[in-house]
Amino acid sequence: MTSVEDDGKVDAAIRDLVERANIEAHKLNATDDNIYKDYATAWQDLYGSVGEESIIALKDISKRYDPSQLFQNATPGGFELTFQTSAKIIINQSKLNRNTHLGPK
Repeated sequence: MTSVEDDGKVDAAIRDLVERANIEAHKLNATDDNIYKDYATAWQDLYGSVGEESIIALKDISKRYDPSQLFQNATPGGFELTFQTSAKIIINQSKLNRNTHLGPK
């Protein structure tokens, strides 16, 4: 049986396991910055490996097909684009080329 009091211990153990696995993967030159969304946790930088231009494209697509941003603001959990706080993702959109075709307008 588990309890809420154990959540911190479990989270710390998972972080430690992931960190040790990443160290071993680096030793074997077998690393990949991509994190599979279904296996990611809240403390991992899910979108950090996709690049700034891709983040802007994803946000533009989200705004185009979900103009009220319901799925970014009203859904609990997950990895909403608007809630990412990684330094890699907080970007100045004016510095990037905005000529990328994103589908129908």
